[in-house]
Amino acid sequence: MVDYSVWDHIEVSDDEDETHPNIDTASLFRWRHQSVFNVKPEEKEETEEQKEKKHKTFVERYEKQIKHFGMLRRWDDSQKFLSDNPHLVCEEMANYLVIWCIDLEVEEVRKMGLNLIFFQ
Repeated sequence: MVDYSVWDHIEVSDDEDETHPNIDTASLFRWRHQSVFNVKPEEKEETEEQKEKKHKTFVERYEKQIKHFGMLRRWDDSQKFLSDNPHLVCEEMANYLVIWCIDLEVEEVRKMGLNLIFFQ
């Protein structure tokens, strides 16, 4: 038979000497214990290829709606459209609109450049 009486007089050092007298040590140890088990897993950052693929599939799916939104002129119309289509309020749509605006500006500059050449 095993004699467990040796365990009766073991001194447990739970860092009691390190805590301030005004801190409830039982609560502190419970908090430390919970913090070990409540660790959130780190989210893996997407690679550039994954981001590009996600953007491409989003644009393929919603390009018509995004362009419709981009053509709205009144604030109220834009707000109502986004309220009716909350799935479009995301980074992919913002990126598409920025790229589209840049493309339109470049296209306009090219047209103006061609017109200037013909008038000289």
